[in-house]
Amino acid sequence: MDHREELAAVGKGDCLIADISGGQHAGLRTVWIAHGRTRQHLDSEPTHVAHDVVEAATWLLANPPRPQRPSPLSLVGG
Repeated sequence: MDHREELAAVGKGDCLIADISGGQHAGLRTVWIAHGRTRQHLDSEPTHVAHDVVEAATWLLANPPRPQRPSPLSLVGG
């Protein structure tokens, strides 16, 4: 995966521990598909909570990743 692909990745899933926490540890935006469940106080806080897959897809399409410009140092290998 090159630098541009990493910036475009989003972690999504229905498990706060495996999917959302894992995505956050990887530095990704996250979408939790709650299926009617509620998040507990100490659970990971996703970037967005969707009730189902359709809502998650709608949010992802409306909120595309905003690629960051590479730093000048990364362009010269520093």
